[in-house]
Amino acid sequence: MSVKEFIKKVFPLASFSYLTDDGNFEANGLEANTVPKGVTVLASGSVKVYRKGDYQTHYIVTDGIYTSTFRICAAYPDSGYAEFATSRGSGVVRNDSIEYADFMENTLRSLSSLCNK
Repeated sequence: MSVKEFIKKVFPLASFSYLTDDGNFEANGLEANTVPKGVTVLASGSVKVYRKGDYQTHYIVTDGIYTSTFRICAAYPDSGYAEFATSRGSGVVRNDSIEYADFMENTLRSLSSLCNK
């Protein structure tokens, strides 16, 4: 399975504004209360954002082969859909790669800082 296939598995009903080979993406057209599909959630946390009552839920997920971090956000009211998802610029890492430990340490630290956990 490729990185693109992994991301498409997580958001099977999304339309993608962009999806790169390293797993950076924006997935549009999500329903309210979207949760990642076909993966195990390793960590998550929500934070309120700039628009009154809006939120971002940050996730770290894995399917046993790949691990990714992204956020699911409330869409603008006139967008035609409830939520969208976007990667945080870190893309996707293979669980058996040398980068995996650093990826997890940095991502968990960032999630903790964002969500005050």
